[in-house]
Amino acid sequence: MAGTPEAFWIAMTVIADSPDISGGRWPVPTASIEGAAAKGRDIRLDFFRGVAMFVILVAHVPRNPLAKWMPGRFGFSDSTEIFVFCSGMASAIAFGGIFARRGWVMGTARTIQRIWQIYWAHIGLFVATAALMAMLDATGAFGRSYIGNLNLVPFFKDPATQLPALMTLRYVPNYFDILPMYLGLLALMPLVVAARGLGVWAPVALVCGI
Repeated sequence: MAGTPEAFWIAMTVIADSPDISGGRWPVPTASIEGAAAKGRDIRLDFFRGVAMFVILVAHVPRNPLAKWMPGRFGFSDSTEIFVFCSGMASAIAFGGIFARRGWVMGTARTIQRIWQIYWAHIGLFVATAALMAMLDATGAFGRSYIGNLNLVPFFKDPATQLPALMTLRYVPNYFDILPMYLGLLALMPLVVAARGLGVWAPVALVCGI
């Protein structure tokens, strides 16, 4: 699973040494997370995410000889894992501070709000892309079907069935799986933080079990 590095990072973030439950809050690594959050964006994360995105772009260009020299050719992971890992670190910094300062309930509420935003971003991106691909195919100026390349044929063929599947994330066209994956990983964060209250290795057991 491509998202495992992100989930693992979230788990390892919350099992760091921290005080016991106090004042109704779940124990989270307050010092490290709040210190990181106070500094704002970490340009190192942005840099390596940018490098990963560039490598992904190069690897997906057809008939590109540079694709033979991408990291995925020489190891057990590629730029996708790098990108997901850095995104996990950014998520831990951004949302971990809320759990640390305002408790589990408010941290969970903020996470749900972000999930809601990303969900509608995914739906909006799909609608815009589907409309654009339909317009390109309608011109007849290209020697390929962009609707077919993105696996949009089922949607245009039977929208009454595929539209509910799209809204419930059961229909995910080609190249549209990143945001749904991120939704699932964000949904894990409150569970991982809560598991930390049960023991040091409980978050790791939860993530490995999933």
